Amino acid sequence: MTSGGVGMRCAAPWYEMNVQAPDNSVSTCCYYYGNMPFWDRLENADSSVLDVWNHPDIQYIRRIQMGETTDSYGCEGCGYFSNQTDKDDVPYFNFEAPPDLSEKQRQNFDLAKSEFESRAIELKSLPLRQFFFFGYQCNIDMYHVYPDSASS
Repeated sequence: MTSGGVGMRCAAPWYEMNVQAPDNSVSTCCYYYGNMPFWDRLENADSSVLDVWNHPDIQYIRRIQMGETTDSYGCEGCGYFSNQTDKDDVPYFNFEAPPDLSEKQRQNFDLAKSEFESRAIELKSLPLRQFFFFGYQCNIDMYHVYPDSASS
């Protein structure tokens, strides 16, 4: 399956959860525009992160990347992958576990990698990255603070 026609499988549906606070929609990346669950409209108001992470609409995004669907609506023309110059090595997804993870975090990290590599659709791992967007406008001047750079 190609992701946005660039010949690669995207790892975001196995690693990343995005919640759009203005409407409570949930997806696996900020570029995705297909069907999404809405956190506040789920049947069970007490749904856990894992419940939402395995919602049929989120599993469908994984199926798109697996080539198990007849279309790639929602991922077609992905802005992230279409702008990559080296399609074989996308550092955004080829990352190592930080050395200071707790044992529980490391187990989840390893499980997420294993589920991605085995092409699992229903996941037991929690998302490694969770993003909460409080508006639809992109903040070009975003500042990121990393543990190593916080002291400099």
